[in-house]
Amino acid sequence: MLTSMSVIGYGSAYKSYMTQVILIFLLLGAMIALQDQTSQIMTNLSAKSVYMTKRYSKINKVPHIVLLGKMNHTSMMDFLHEYMHTDHGEDARHCVIMMNHRPSPTTIRELNQGPPWKFYLQGDPHTKKELTRCRLDEAEAVIILSDKLAYDGALADTETIL
Repeated sequence: MLTSMSVIGYGSAYKSYMTQVILIFLLLGAMIALQDQTSQIMTNLSAKSVYMTKRYSKINKVPHIVLLGKMNHTSMMDFLHEYMHTDHGEDARHCVIMMNHRPSPTTIRELNQGPPWKFYLQGDPHTKKELTRCRLDEAEAVIILSDKLAYDGALADTETIL
């Protein structure tokens, strides 16, 4: 449509002067509307995290677990250190972490230290598409952690009633 509108007057089928003027105004309106939408698209694309698009690629004979939940940095790192502790054997194993938000810079730094056995993915664990990125169907286990420092308003209300 933009191509046909941009060649107005250069051998186009629109010979009427009024039709050409209307098409020029339509072209200008489309350019203004597209400029606004283009900037919005660019904003949305730049806001996407690399952790939202990558997938876990399973390595043959290397089991992996999926770690889900709402947890803070400390509880996640405590779990990972326990999971990879030498008391559990020296076998290769991976841990895929899926959270709703981007990892903090501290988390990124700690996850990148040492051998690459930890994989962070950003996504909603309530959707099948996101769980497919984790290879949940091939996981050895799914572990759901909760934030032990989270405030539970409902519990606080019942304690005041008692």
